[in-house]
Amino acid sequence: LVQLDDGLRAGFFTIDDLKELPVVGDIVNNVISLYGKDLERSRLSNEIIRRTIDYMISDVLEESLNRVKDVNPKTSDDVRGLNSFIINFSEKMQKDNIIIKKFLNEFMYRHPSVKKMSMKAETVTQDLFRLLISDYDKLPLEWQSKLSNNIEIDSRLVADYLSGMTDRYALRKHNELCVNL
Repeated sequence: LVQLDDGLRAGFFTIDDLKELPVVGDIVNNVISLYGKDLERSRLSNEIIRRTIDYMISDVLEESLNRVKDVNPKTSDDVRGLNSFIINFSEKMQKDNIIIKKFLNEFMYRHPSVKKMSMKAETVTQDLFRLLISDYDKLPLEWQSKLSNNIEIDSRLVADYLSGMTDRYALRKHNELCVNL
């Protein structure tokens, strides 16, 4: 649901667009009726997200408690032996969540600016990986000390190093190390 807030702040969709979504739409209407449509947009958005998260957490707790009562497991092996998850949303919430994800996919994840950023991030990651795999001296000393001379293990090590980078740090390292690529 953080994505809903991110999408609102980025202008990919509006609070009015959220009214069409299951769960969220009812919450939007409820919050607007309580506080008015003129409430500062960030406060309105925060309240909608907060209430939506609360609703979803309540749903998963209630559904999970019902499932535990139905199954009545005595051991962890009882839980492992089940054919379905014991901790999950209700069937209705699962369906509603799929609709919310489709909305996010259509209006946010496939937005041209998000696609452009994703392509840039992919390029930065690939460039850094290729460089670091071909020149381990570019790794920080504490990471170099973990090298094993096994390409599979060392590739995983470089991938782990990259996955721990923040976006900003990765861009800075890319600009610093990959200027001639």
